[in-house]
Formats: sequence, C-alpha cells, structure tokens
Amino acid sequence: CKVHVKIASSDGCFGARVVRLRVDQAVEVRTMGGTQDALAGAASGAAGMAVGHPLDTIKTRIQTAPRGQYTSALHCARLTVAERGVRGGLMAGVTFPVIAKAADKAVHFGARQERASGPSVQAVAGASSGVLASFITCPAELIKVQMQLGSERSTERGALACARNIIRVQGWAGLWYGIGATAARDGPAIATWLVSYDLVTKGVKKVSSELFPQRDGTGAFEAVLAGGTAGTIAWCCSFPFDMVKSKIQAVNLRETKASRPPPISSVARAVIQDGGVRALYAGLGPCLLRAFPVNATIFATYETVKLLFCKN
Repeated sequence: CKVHVKIASSDGCFGARVVRLRVDQAVEVRTMGGTQDALAGAASGAAGMAVGHPLDTIKTRIQTAPRGQYTSALHCARLTVAERGVRGGLMAGVTFPVIAKAADKAVHFGARQERASGPSVQAVAGASSGVLASFITCPAELIKVQMQLGSERSTERGALACARNIIRVQGWAGLWYGIGATAARDGPAIATWLVSYDLVTKGVKKVSSELFPQRDGTGAFEAVLAGGTAGTIAWCCSFPFDMVKSKIQAVNLRETKASRPPPISSVARAVIQDGGVRALYAGLGPCLLRAFPVNATIFATYETVKLLFCKN
C-alpha cells in the first residue's frame, strides 16, 4: 500500500528516527481496517471475560443479596464455593458472556476511530457502540445473572436450558429484560473507556519514549497500563447503573411471568432508601479488583492481534 508522510516546515529539525516512527504509524493505520479491528476486538473480549468471570459472579451476588448477607467479597466467595462449588458457583453462566463479550467488543473496537479524531469523536463512537452492543449484551448478562444467583435456581443443565426456560415463561422478549438499564450503563461506560484508554496511552507513550527512545508503537506495557486504568475509570463512573441493572435482572424469570421492568429511577431510589447512596456501590470492591486485570487483558490482546494483522 502507498504511504503518504506529511511533515510541516516547522518539523525540519526532526531527525531520521522521528520520520521513521511516523512512517511506521502511517503503515499501521493504512493496513488495519474496520473488519480487522472488529476481529481483534472479538478476541480481546472473549479473553477478558474468561479472566474476570469469577469476580463478576461475586460482584453480582453481593449486589443482589439482602443487606448484610455477606460481610466481604471473600466471605461471599467462600459461601458460594461451599454451596455450589467452583464450576457451578464462581464459573456459573460463563459460556454465554464469553460469546457475547466477543461480539460486544467487536462492535466497540469496530466503531473506534483510532488516531483519526479527538476525544469528543471517540466519546460519541463509544457511546453509540455501547448502546448498540447492549442489544447483544443484555440477553447474555440476563442469563449470567440468573445463573449466578442463589442455589435455588438450578444451573446444572446449563445456559441453553436457562434461556429456554426464560423464553417459555416470558416469550422471546424476556431475553431483553432490563435492556434500558443495560444501555444506560454501557453507553457512558464505553465512551469513558475508549477516551480514557487513548488519553492514558498517549501519556504513557510520551513518558516511555523519553525513557526508551528506541521503542515505537503501542507495546504490551502501554496496553496493560492504559487498558487497566481505563477499565477502572469506566467502572467507577458506571457502577451505580450496573447495580440497578443487576437488581432489575435478579427477578426469577424462569418460573414467574414478569411485568415490564421497573423504571431505573425507582429502582435507584429503593436502593438508596434501603442503604443510602453507599448501597449503589455495593460490590464495587470485587469489581475494581477485576477491572484492572480484565481490561489490561482486553487491550493487550487487542494490540497483539492487531499487530499480527498489520505484519501480515
């Protein structure tokens, strides 16, 4: 492919090394298309979900449990393993989320405008892709929540059986129970996630280029640090919406016909009335413990697969 390098007259003092870096970056942009972005995103989403599912289970159980049932995340983990084991407890419902997260991240990274735009365009791309991908995420998260909850909801037959039971009782529309709360969480969250990643990456690159002049591109160090930081920031901003979503989707949809989901505002008010504003952040500890390694894995996998595409 052709490479076009534009250097302003004020850049005449730049040496050959700087020109080489700009050429490398131009080649990377021209050889990495939207389809390849989506494929790299799919691989990163599946990897991230596989890494973080046990802590996600603990988060969900704390969010939906009666106040005071669990004294800490470790207490919740011990009780869950004692009651249901690791496979049926901490890893319950992992299959659908791995598949859905692959599709979810394919949408997010496919919509991402890398290096071509500023934070405002990145935010719009992230918010729109987050809302769009929520139609993929919602059924998987609903099944995950249903299977992560108490031992009274049988999980030994798997996610497909859970989905069939929901459809049998609620109809096909039942798989999108809580779609409004999911979209309200994912739109702002993905916008924050992508903008944070790009800003942190630029800062880390600036520092690393001064310390290690021979490095170029986004390496594993930059991806891990920026990805983990971006995920942590995004979850801190969106966690109250995740709490509301979990509360809405905690209804036992397999056995009882449910009415329309309650409004987000009424669920939030009920949570605050029961435990104060602090109750909106119940389960934040295991969520943040999960956020850094999961998102570091997502972006490191994405950058690695992207590099493979660019080399080929």
